[in-house]
Amino acid sequence: MTKRIGVDLGSSFVRIITDDAPVFCAPSILIRDRDGTVIASGIAARAMVGKLPKNLEEIRPVRYGAVVDRDACSQMMQAYLEHLGLSSRLTRPDAVVAVPDSLSTMEREILREAFYRTNIRKVSFVSATLCAAVGAGLQYRDARGSLLFDAGGNLCKTAVISLGHVVSSGVLKGGGETLDAALAEYIRRNCALQIGQQTAERLKKTVGTAKFARTGAPIVVIGRDLKSRQIIRKAVTPELVLAAFERQMNAMAALVQKTLSQTPPELCADIGDYGILLCGGGALLSGFSQKLADSCRMRVTVASDPGKTVADGLRRVLMTGREEEFAL
Repeated sequence: MTKRIGVDLGSSFVRIITDDAPVFCAPSILIRDRDGTVIASGIAARAMVGKLPKNLEEIRPVRYGAVVDRDACSQMMQAYLEHLGLSSRLTRPDAVVAVPDSLSTMEREILREAFYRTNIRKVSFVSATLCAAVGAGLQYRDARGSLLFDAGGNLCKTAVISLGHVVSSGVLKGGGETLDAALAEYIRRNCALQIGQQTAERLKKTVGTAKFARTGAPIVVIGRDLKSRQIIRKAVTPELVLAAFERQMNAMAALVQKTLSQTPPELCADIGDYGILLCGGGALLSGFSQKLADSCRMRVTVASDPGKTVADGLRRVLMTGREEEFAL
């Protein structure tokens, strides 16, 4: 019998489901040399970000839910399949891949070809939105409107679900990694200090842990002064960090309102009662849900394990053999 695996191919992380084993999770990143040889992938590659010599390059094969580098995607997936012991020609698995509903036919074919260049025998696609609904425990088949907000690494998605189908949806290019980039740029312009991506991410998480409070002790960061070109330490206030996030948070609130404007009134009434269900890696940032609730003026509930919501739903789909119900 052919082995089947589930794949949640995100812009920030790849999650692979195999039988009853724990979900395999690794960053969606590769480090290659100029000849195209893979030097590192996953966690090892992520540790090298911002510290590479000129002969090495950082590659992120997936952006905004779509494959932007087919060869790098194949190399990354092959490395992860080898790690899981699925690289033998005698055990070629079928892959059920959860993808954004907005992915075009051409983008799906590019993804399919990238997988066929690995040890995968057959590829099929299912709705990541409906998998997230299943993983979050939504009663998605009921005649009741549920609003799902998926805060990913560089893509935020909204979907109103009723009677087992997506009624309305929206997409915003931006997420957790966008907040990191916005923070680094804001500090560069307002503090004349250049910091790296990983420093920006740590700063974001520190302020997030403080529930996005505008008051609090300044946080010391290390970066390069743009005037003297010296490496210096500088105190950054939580208020400045939150100011850097304001534009992105407003865009997220606008995405929710736009999605609701395309939703039938009765379903909007349901959502007004039950609020928003938040999933995705962005939901792991403490205080983010309250900030989103304040911006949208709606109640926000965080899924029990928001980073794995799609993967958990995909596992249930595989276990029950219901791929056709979720097929794209």
